Amino acid sequence: MGGVTATLESWTRWHAALLLGALGVALYLDRSWPVAACGAASIGALVAVNRDTWTSWTSFGWANAVTALRVALIWAVGARLTKAPEPLLAVLVLVLYSLDGLDGYLARRRGTTSEFGALFDMEADAYFVLTVELVAFQRGEVGAWILVTGALRYVYVLVRAFVPARRPDVPRSRFGRLAFTALALGLFFLFALPGEIGQACAFFGSALVILSFARSFYDSYAKRQR
Repeated sequence: MGGVTATLESWTRWHAALLLGALGVALYLDRSWPVAACGAASIGALVAVNRDTWTSWTSFGWANAVTALRVALIWAVGARLTKAPEPLLAVLVLVLYSLDGLDGYLARRRGTTSEFGALFDMEADAYFVLTVELVAFQRGEVGAWILVTGALRYVYVLVRAFVPARRPDVPRSRFGRLAFTALALGLFFLFALPGEIGQACAFFGSALVILSFARSFYDSYAKRQR
């Protein structure tokens, strides 16, 4: 993980293993609450243990508060709102994506950016994608292929943990941010326009995210040209 301390990096590995295990349980039970519960609990533990590094001022900060709100809303989607009307889920997906932009803006505006905040935001993004995709799949909105992008972040973390990379991880690229935006909007349209159009939008966003991770794997393990 680019610039992430050993403590935070260790947490990301345990978190990745926990969420992939929770996904397996959720698929077995045909319920999304295991992912929602494990994700919220693990991220909550990240917040509690790292209170001295929340921001450059050590206070929690407005940006992290917005991220925490996102995590709470994601938990609600996966644990309480799985059978909510499609328009409501579409609105919630759009709200969650909008809040993702707000927390980064607040961190930069108030000068409270931190290593913890960057990881907190990234893990909230991954939690959002996996939870919403799982809900969509279990509602029958889309096929199991949608779960690939939800699991990719955690697979990527574990592969780097067990297979030493040639180069350190780097922050999300501009293309990676674009791919995440496309996927978030694809998930919005998946609920807003149920059927082939919504599925096509989700597929397009998923394809971009897969391509983004393929580039990350290549950058991590490919030999440099001399």
